[in-house]
Amino acid sequence: MMALLPLLISCLLASAIKADNFYWYKDSVVYQLYVRSFQDTNGDGIGDLKGVTQHADYLKSLGIGAVWLAPIYPSANYDYGYDIADLDNVNPEYGTLEDFNELVKAMKDRGIRVIMDYVPNHTSIKHKWFLASEARNDTDEKYSDFYIWGDPSGTDSDNKPLPPNNWLSVMGTGSAWEWSEKRKQFYLHNFLVEQADLNYDNPVVRKKMNDALKLWMSRGVSGFRMDAVSWVYDNLKCGNEPPSEHPNPKDPNDHGNLKHICTMDLPETYEIIKEFRKTLDDFEDYLPQKEAKLMMTESYSDFDTVVKYYGDHNAPGSTFPFNFFIILKINQGSNTSEWATIINQWVDLINEDKWPNWVLGNHDQRRFASRFSDEWVDVLHMMVMTLPGTMITYNGEELGLEDAYVRFDEGKDLQGLRAGPSGFEAHSRDFERGPMPWKAASNGGFSTVKPWLPLAPSFGYKNVESLSADKRSHLNVYKTLVQVRKKLTMTDGSCQVQTSDEGLFLITRVLRDNPTMMTVLNLGDFEMTVDLTKYRDSLPSTLGIVVSSYNFPATENVKASSVYLPPKSGAVLISY
Repeated sequence: MMALLPLLISCLLASAIKADNFYWYKDSVVYQLYVRSFQDTNGDGIGDLKGVTQHADYLKSLGIGAVWLAPIYPSANYDYGYDIADLDNVNPEYGTLEDFNELVKAMKDRGIRVIMDYVPNHTSIKHKWFLASEARNDTDEKYSDFYIWGDPSGTDSDNKPLPPNNWLSVMGTGSAWEWSEKRKQFYLHNFLVEQADLNYDNPVVRKKMNDALKLWMSRGVSGFRMDAVSWVYDNLKCGNEPPSEHPNPKDPNDHGNLKHICTMDLPETYEIIKEFRKTLDDFEDYLPQKEAKLMMTESYSDFDTVVKYYGDHNAPGSTFPFNFFIILKINQGSNTSEWATIINQWVDLINEDKWPNWVLGNHDQRRFASRFSDEWVDVLHMMVMTLPGTMITYNGEELGLEDAYVRFDEGKDLQGLRAGPSGFEAHSRDFERGPMPWKAASNGGFSTVKPWLPLAPSFGYKNVESLSADKRSHLNVYKTLVQVRKKLTMTDGSCQVQTSDEGLFLITRVLRDNPTMMTVLNLGDFEMTVDLTKYRDSLPSTLGIVVSSYNFPATENVKASSVYLPPKSGAVLISY
């Protein structure tokens, strides 16, 4: 018999995780929807708001609790929506405010909430605020001080102005400063040169950014995903940033060459996030039907830093910062102990009244079916869907969709294009943003014309129509798991996780007077047979199969004393 490692996680009294209508997100799945790649309804090759509304019934069939829309604001599309030119309106490429209102109604009629993407760090240089700031417009709005401006530190040999300090752009393009000939100063851009950083030392900036949150909530939005929060506050008085311990000698523009003590995760940033959270919480008081407004924050920092975004009891911050550690630290070669370490960190937060979450992929990372392989799709969904915490799904993951294949000449993402042909594959985010395949037809049913990006090569069989017809497809496994999450044992029960060196990963969920549920997974490369009675007392001799991976041989029930698991297979079992 395989030797199980000592108990790694023992979590949760029922009262700690019970979901109710107010805390609706606790047993929900948040579905990240990249609007531009979801459904084109007007034949221009890009997705639109009517396309989302068109598939409202599909979204309902998934059982999700909310859709999170990638930025739909007016934008020059240097960063496809993350360079916002107007925080109050809708990009005409995607439709109108009326289209947005129809979308919200269609979703809410089906019990689905709408979450907006929100970019607090910067705006487009096309935004009227920036244009006024660059012109030093000193009206009552104090636009001249809306962004972070700095004087040259000197001049080079050609008498050209030098940046205020050595700060580097996240995009790997060099200095984080850009000279404005009009203003005769540099402006800060932690990201693309077309994205100017806002100045949160200006109280008018804070007010306007909070006002934008209120506006969208008044339009029916149930929360926000906060983009790139690590960079929201910058300390210009800090000066040059010191070199990191492991600089990249081949690339002087590598953002990792510096310790970002002046530009990332500063104490003032956490206070700004708490201010945003208070705006959301205060808005709840005006609602006839009370519900928590969701605030999810994006930060790729280390665990101890990310956790600070939760805030505290006196001043809460993020509902939850995204858990990107499966993306950052786990791959096909990771052992079960490495998996358990990540899970342990996040589940243990419940004891501190902090709610965990699980993320397998997003619009900035290669799709998890490509980072791992197709055989991992059901296994990973079973793992994260049966742990306590909110699940975030990037559209297409329910299909097991892989990356699109995009040539350099087909690329759209400036981050990849500016890296050149040799660096395109490593830096471009186009691959994970390929259009959603709806059926085995021209352009996957996404558009009647050539889509803005190519589809994944597998769209002929990995599409909604084809997978819906297969009872054991990734899509139907996913749908079943979403419903499993809503069972009392899952919402209110305790949780134990055990692993073995051979690749066994076992999650046991228990609630008094309710069935015990066990998720048994083989993450290893060899078949195994597991005697579950040795790891859980008082199990019945036969366990029912709630859902299983396509390669799990049994379909109705199994003997608890001999559960056979092929490599990369698994099942969620129940004791009746």
